[in-house]
Amino acid sequence: MTYPTALFYTRFAAISLSLVMLSGCSTFEPDPIGCNERVTALELGARSSIAALETAEPLEVRLNGVSASCVNYETETYIDINAGLKIMRMQSDIEDVAQLEVPFVVAAVAGDDTVVEHRSLGFKMALSHNKRTIYPVVEFGITVPVDGRAVITLTPDAVKIN
Repeated sequence: MTYPTALFYTRFAAISLSLVMLSGCSTFEPDPIGCNERVTALELGARSSIAALETAEPLEVRLNGVSASCVNYETETYIDINAGLKIMRMQSDIEDVAQLEVPFVVAAVAGDDTVVEHRSLGFKMALSHNKRTIYPVVEFGITVPVDGRAVITLTPDAVKIN
């Protein structure tokens, strides 16, 4: 016959051991590290003029800071990019909601400056009425070679890439 206290300690030890084993499984995935220096924004693509989707109202879009975190694997690195934007209305009439799509092009560049991959992205958003400026943050990622970097740029129109 076992005492209730011994049974309690046995169960507690088994549960504790299970929790330690399960939490250890999360260590098999590499931890992300800050890698802002591996993301480059083209100077010409840091600012773009676009038109609202429905009203064709002119809008100015600017990159307003970029941060990145990387997960390194054996032959490649995944870069998770957060791009801050500043979107401004150019006209003084701000009674209507302005819906827009902000197009990006992102490229993976190897250490020898050859483009390995590129793709076009678009993020839809809106400026509410009586709002002249918004500061959204968009998130996207790309896989680059271990010695590579990511290059991002804003474009005035969506770009179709084969």
